[in-house]
Amino acid sequence: MDTARNQDWVISGMSGRFPESENLEIFWDNLRKGKDMVSENDERWERNAYDIPLRTGKIPSIDKFDASFFGVSGTQAHRMDPKTRTALEVAYEAIVDAGVNPKSLDGSPVGVFMASSFSEAVDIWIRSNENPTGHYMSGCHPSMLADRISYAFNFNGPSCVFDSGCSASFSALQYAVLALKSGVCESAIVGGANINLLPLLSKSFVNFNAISADGKCKVFDASCDGYVRSEAVVALYICRGDRAKRSYATIAAIKCLNDGYKPEGVSMPSVEMQAQLIKNLYVEAGVNPLEVAYVEAHGTGTKAGDPKEIEALAQVFCKGRKEPLLVGSVKSNMGHPEPVSGLCGIVKVLLSRRAGILPPNLHYTTPNPECPALVDGRIQVVTTESPFSGNVVGVSSFGIGGTSGHLVLRFENERTCADTETTSPLSMAVVPLVNGLQSPDPYIKLSFDSAEWKHARESTTNEDIPTLILASGRTNEAVEHFLKESTSVSTNNDFVGLLHEITKIDTARHSFLGYAIKASPVNCEFVIAEKPETQKSMCISWDVPHHKNEISGSHSAKFIISTSAAREYSGIQIHGFKPTTLASSKEISKPTITVQKFIPYFDPPEVTVSMEEAIEFFLMIVVDNSFPDFDDKFVFTEILEDAPSNRPYLQPLLYLHFVSLEHRIVGTKRSDDSISCNNCQNYNDIRDLKPLAKSHCIWIDHEDKIRPCLDLLLDNGFIMLSTSTEGIDKDLNIVASKRIQNEMFYLLRKATRLPSNATLVAIDSSNFTWVENLRN
Repeated sequence: MDTARNQDWVISGMSGRFPESENLEIFWDNLRKGKDMVSENDERWERNAYDIPLRTGKIPSIDKFDASFFGVSGTQAHRMDPKTRTALEVAYEAIVDAGVNPKSLDGSPVGVFMASSFSEAVDIWIRSNENPTGHYMSGCHPSMLADRISYAFNFNGPSCVFDSGCSASFSALQYAVLALKSGVCESAIVGGANINLLPLLSKSFVNFNAISADGKCKVFDASCDGYVRSEAVVALYICRGDRAKRSYATIAAIKCLNDGYKPEGVSMPSVEMQAQLIKNLYVEAGVNPLEVAYVEAHGTGTKAGDPKEIEALAQVFCKGRKEPLLVGSVKSNMGHPEPVSGLCGIVKVLLSRRAGILPPNLHYTTPNPECPALVDGRIQVVTTESPFSGNVVGVSSFGIGGTSGHLVLRFENERTCADTETTSPLSMAVVPLVNGLQSPDPYIKLSFDSAEWKHARESTTNEDIPTLILASGRTNEAVEHFLKESTSVSTNNDFVGLLHEITKIDTARHSFLGYAIKASPVNCEFVIAEKPETQKSMCISWDVPHHKNEISGSHSAKFIISTSAAREYSGIQIHGFKPTTLASSKEISKPTITVQKFIPYFDPPEVTVSMEEAIEFFLMIVVDNSFPDFDDKFVFTEILEDAPSNRPYLQPLLYLHFVSLEHRIVGTKRSDDSISCNNCQNYNDIRDLKPLAKSHCIWIDHEDKIRPCLDLLLDNGFIMLSTSTEGIDKDLNIVASKRIQNEMFYLLRKATRLPSNATLVAIDSSNFTWVENLRN
C-alpha cells in the first residue's frame, strides 16, 4: 500500500466520442480549425416539437454497436443504454491506446470509475409499448455503465458510477486515484457518458434559466447567457508510471470537494471556496501556481458562474505573475456535456500538449465586464492558435450542487514547442474493431529506461532495415486502413513497439490478421488474411551488413522478413526476440448469415459453471430465437420426475425474461413452489399436458423423458436436459452445452436443421472462447 501511495500515476491511454467527432483525430482537427461542433438538426427529437433551443451537441452513430465483439446478445444490445454501449467501445480503445491488450488484464484488479447523471434510456423503455423482457433493467440501470465494462473485460476491481452534477467525472477521477494509491486496484478506467435523449429534460434546464437562447456557450464573454447542452463519451486508462508503456501526463494532484452551506444558495458558485480548494491543492502537490501558464477552466458561459470562476483563478494564479494567465474552455467549441465535461477538458489539454498548440476558444469577442481580471488583462482567453508552454496545467470542473474539482497535470520536460511543426498528428482515430492505438505520432513517451532497450533502439536505425507493422481486426478493410495509416509513421520505433506489445496476445473475435513491411519511403508491402484455424509460423531473418542477429528485447521495431517465408500464417515469430503471437484461437472467423440466429456453444472441458449461470445463458438463446413464435404467452414446462431436490427455483428468473408467462410444473411439488403464482400450474403426470397448448421450452433430467416430451413441444421448441452422458444421440439439434460439476447440461432444439453449407459465425457471448463444428 505504501509503495502504491508513493508512485506516480499517469494517464496512459484515452479515447472518446464528441459532437461531430467519431474519434480523437477528428475532435482535435475540429478544435484546431475552430469549428463549432454544436449543430441544429432533429437527430434526437423532432424539430420545433418543444420550446427549446434547436442547437445541441450530438455524438455520431449511437445506433451502431458490435454486440458480439463484447459478448452481448442481440436482445440485450437492443435494450442497452447507448451510453453503456459506447462506453464499452471507448474503454476498450483507451486500454489499447496505452499499448495494452485488454486480454492481458483479464481477472486483474482493474477499477472502473464512471460518471453519469440522468438515465434517460430507462425512462424511454419504461414508457415503451414494445414487448417487454426485462432486459432494459440490465441494459439501462445506471450502475451498468461501470459494471458492464467490468463484466465484459473480467475486471475484478471497484466498479462504480458517480454523480455530482457537472463535476461527476472529477469525482470519479478523485476516487480512482485514491483507490490506486491505497492498493485497492492496480490500474483504472475513468470515464463518463452523456447522451441527451429526452427533450423534456432539456426543457427543464431551460426553465432553470441555464440554457443559452442562441445555442452557444459564450464563455467569459460580455454576451454570455447560459450554455448549450451537449454529449460526449470519454475514457482514460490510468496506471503506475513505472509500468506504463505510454504516458500522456502525470496526475500531480486531484481534489473534488463540496462548498458546504452558502448564503447564495446550493446551486450558486462560491469564489472563496473555489480559491481555497485550488490554493490548497497546489500546496499539497508542491507546485507553485506561477509555474502554470494555462488553465482549462470549467467556463460554461453562465452569468453566475463565469465571473466567480475568473475571480477565484485571479486570487490563486495572478499574484506576482509577470505574464497573463491563459485560460480556455472546451465548452465554447463543443457545448457542455455536463457529467463528462471535466474529462473533455482533460482530453483537450492532452491533445494540445501533444501538438504543442492551444486551440482557439469560440464565441468570445468582448471580456465580461463582471470579470475584472479579464478586463485588465491579468487573465486572457485563448482566441487564436497559441503555443503550448510550460510543464504544469490546471483543469477545473464544478458541479451544480457545489461539488468543485481541480486537477494538476505534470508533463515530461522533453516535449518543447520547437517540436510543434515537425510532424502533425496523423491518425488518432481508433479504427473500428481494430487494435485501436490512437496516436501513431512521433511524440509518444514510453517508460523504458533500460540500457538494453536503448541499445536495441539505437541499433535498429539503419535505413536498410525494413519496418514490420502488425495488426488484427474484425474486417479486412479495418486491418488495411490501420496498416496504411501506421506505415506513414513507421519511423517511430516507440509506436511500432506498442503495436508489437498488443499483438503478442490474440484478440478474440478479430477475424483478420495483417502485416506491412516498409522497406523504404516508397516501397511497402501489405499482407492481410483471414485468421486460420491452426497456427503456423513465419520466421524473421536478419541479413544486413554490420547488423548481426544479436539484439534482444521485447520492443524492437525493425526487421527483415526472409523471402522464403510462407504466406500462410497465424502468428509471427521474431527471430532472436520474444515471440509475437497473433493467433492461437480455434474460433471460426468469417461471419455469415444462416437461417438460425444461434450456433452451437461448447465450453472447454475444464470449464464448469453453476446451474443458475447455465440456465440464464440458455434462456437468452431461447429468447433470441423464439419471440416470432409467441402468440399470447411463453410456455415453460418443468418435469420434476427424477429431478434432484436442489434444482433451482425458476420463477424469478423466468419473470425477468418473460412478462407474459405460463409456467407448468409436472411432478412432486417442492416447498419453494408453494408461492402462489397465477401463471404457475402443477400437474401430476406428463399425460395431463397433452390437451394443452404446446410448450416453447421443457426442462427434463433424464434422456428417457425426451421422447414423450417431443409431442408436447412446438416444432421449433427447446429442451433443457441435465444428464451424466456426454453425448446425445437423439434426433435433436444441440444448441449449447455446459458442464455443471459431474453433469452435462444441454440445450437442444426440435426439428429445425441448419443448412448443410452453413458457416459458423463469431461467438456471441464472452463466456465461450471456442466453437466446434456443427453436429447433427
